[in-house]
Amino acid sequence: MIKDNQILRGLIRKKIILYWHNHSSLTQYKSILEDIEDFLLPSLVYYFYLGKENYSDFCNYIENINLKEKSFNHITKVINNYLDCYEEIQGKPIGDIHPGGSTKYLKEHKVLYNKFPDYGDLLSNLSSEIFDDYKKFFPKITKSKQQILRDYVPINLKAKDENTVCKYYFNLGRIIPFLLFIRAIDINAENMIINLPYPVFFDMEAIFSGKFADKSKVYNLKRTGIVKMEEKEDTSVLTGGIKSRDSLLKPLICGNIKAPYIRWRTQSKGKYSNLPKIGKSYAHPSKYLKSIKKGYYETSTKLLSQRKKLFNITKESEAYVRVIIRPTRMYRYFLLKSCYPQIYLHQNLNSFFSNNLQNCNLIYKVNDGNLLDTEIKALLKSQVPAFYSNFKKKTILSPKGEKVTTWNNSPFKIWSQYQKTLNLQFFEKQIETLESCIR
Repeated sequence: MIKDNQILRGLIRKKIILYWHNHSSLTQYKSILEDIEDFLLPSLVYYFYLGKENYSDFCNYIENINLKEKSFNHITKVINNYLDCYEEIQGKPIGDIHPGGSTKYLKEHKVLYNKFPDYGDLLSNLSSEIFDDYKKFFPKITKSKQQILRDYVPINLKAKDENTVCKYYFNLGRIIPFLLFIRAIDINAENMIINLPYPVFFDMEAIFSGKFADKSKVYNLKRTGIVKMEEKEDTSVLTGGIKSRDSLLKPLICGNIKAPYIRWRTQSKGKYSNLPKIGKSYAHPSKYLKSIKKGYYETSTKLLSQRKKLFNITKESEAYVRVIIRPTRMYRYFLLKSCYPQIYLHQNLNSFFSNNLQNCNLIYKVNDGNLLDTEIKALLKSQVPAFYSNFKKKTILSPKGEKVTTWNNSPFKIWSQYQKTLNLQFFEKQIETLESCIR
């Protein structure tokens, strides 16, 4: 990166705040300002080179450029769309911006959702049959009119002694068979925190997963996000963040102020709260495998003995879950890439998104329906597509409750068939996978 990257970022932020001064969220939430920098930066570099003879260096260019110039029309429209979405949110946005007012946000120590997803009662009813202390693993979820409220959970990952760490890994081992039982996916390092001596899973919306598009992929521990799927892209609960990984999600300024350029792939600086600490050192899970296994076998045995009762509880539910049809990070990657002048000046963005999405594999096997059009419509508004389903039905919905596409078989039917195959051999095989992934 440029040596004076922070100075350049500071100048860009001043320019953004000056131009979009009527949006209070810019200065209120740091994440919004960073997103707009990412949208704007490629155009600034591109147009710097077009008019390079008029400026001594990139700093001079940033200070003097007028964002009202015709050449910036597209990118300012993108940013305006993005800010308009934020202005509708009555609190601090958390995570991606989704269509239909479905962005989750923090307000008065509560995390608020729209009417989807709605899985809190089912999760509570199932987990309470297995764990006396189930409330320690999952934040309390309540309903208020059209909103769903989740308790905010503080982070506490600094252990006083080895005994506390052993208890944490014992509890982590206890919860893993339960996550497998409900066919959870997307349970990665970004969706859990540590509140010693418990792992807290605060984003459990992608449970009761459907049929995978790739016939060779069956549901197992690697699908959950608990253990790493790929060495280079480790975002898992157990080992995510231990090693640096490449990120596709943030354009950075490289080179120097006379000849800046944008680099896509760079080491991620993302920080997780998924590993306990003793002093200044992380407590690596490989050292606590005995504790993990002890908790794991305790729960897997109990699950198998309670299977009929758990099935009946599930059978009575009408829960709504999130359907992650494509990797969410790819949506954001395509959105950021569309902000490059080399893309938006030379391609129709509708076609750009369509071609890229069709080259991005689906996670689940679903029928065509209006899926692609719905995804494109969201991305053109600078939003990340989101989908939901009543897990008893075949219909997949938009955040507004509109039909987008369908399953061939409902998630409940898939789960019903899956849970019949669960036995001691299945759980033994998953613990073998766990051991191999953390050593």
